[in-house]
Amino acid sequence: MKLIFDFEKILESKKNITVERQIDLKSEIFNRQPTYQAPTPFKISATLHPVQNRYVLVNLSIEGNIIVPSTRSLKPANVRVSQNITEIFMREADDQQLDEDFNEPVITYVENNMIDLYNMIVDYILLSVPPQVLTSEEQKENIMPYGDEWQVMSENDFQHIKHDSRKLPNQEFSKLAALKNQLDEENNE
Repeated sequence: MKLIFDFEKILESKKNITVERQIDLKSEIFNRQPTYQAPTPFKISATLHPVQNRYVLVNLSIEGNIIVPSTRSLKPANVRVSQNITEIFMREADDQQLDEDFNEPVITYVENNMIDLYNMIVDYILLSVPPQVLTSEEQKENIMPYGDEWQVMSENDFQHIKHDSRKLPNQEFSKLAALKNQLDEENNE
């Protein structure tokens, strides 16, 4: 289902267009990011406002869930998407005439006289994924990855161990110091 609107027809009609629907984005999200899944449709609500026969103000609301790999374990983690977006669609030639009514608006230049909300929605969903994503178990239990003779630790744990290690002699340096002493004794003989 494509949500594409004719820019000039919206301006000519001088009427708001409101769209509310559920959109299945499984294939589009998978095509753009194969490690992401959209198990359920997203709830979309959009209003397109023609303004002064120059631009179209779009208010968009996106609600839904996306499943992405955890940044710790790569296990599936649920991310709730809940966004309200305002974007202005305009001809590039009208850019200089934009009113000062908007505080740093997102401006998109109309291509081929069309407003493509479908791709805009997918873009905003993908951009909404935070840089750190954890499964609910990882969040609750603060589970960190580990392996043979290595372990990832939080910065707080590191600072705690670093602080406590200053009080204790470092075993590895003690071994090196003992080896140095042994070599010095052998060289002196």
